[in-house]
Amino acid sequence: EKCLFSHISRDMVKFVESDGSDTAEENADSSADVGTELDIEKALSQLDGDADAYMNAVYDLCDNNRCNDLELDYNFKDMKSYCVNLKKAMEEAEKTGLYELAEAAEKLISALDSNDTGYISANHSSFIKMYRKAAENIENAVQEHFSDGR
Repeated sequence: EKCLFSHISRDMVKFVESDGSDTAEENADSSADVGTELDIEKALSQLDGDADAYMNAVYDLCDNNRCNDLELDYNFKDMKSYCVNLKKAMEEAEKTGLYELAEAAEKLISALDSNDTGYISANHSSFIKMYRKAAENIENAVQEHFSDGR
């Protein structure tokens, strides 16, 4: 854990929160109300304190290809690939300590398993927004951290 904090420190951990400029429609959708806390300690304990594995998960989460793949899979109704990418997104979220994001992915996976297309349709966009916002905030935090010469 101490090794990790040479790469990422508590002061760079940010919360993914609404800036108050969201529309009423976005606020009405609880999935779009991100509020996802990054729990580094819990994530590290699940990775047996492996800081390199944690940082790899952070970089994987910040890679926009996952969101792009999810959107393409969804738009082309390739639910098999969509499920595979959701599982990968859930694993990345769990490994980085973004447990609300992982839970949202898990709910979509359950909906796929039960063929609940209504749930998927209603929650896909908000999940993508949540994922992109979490990735953006983590990426910004890492960039700020290293640009400060730490």
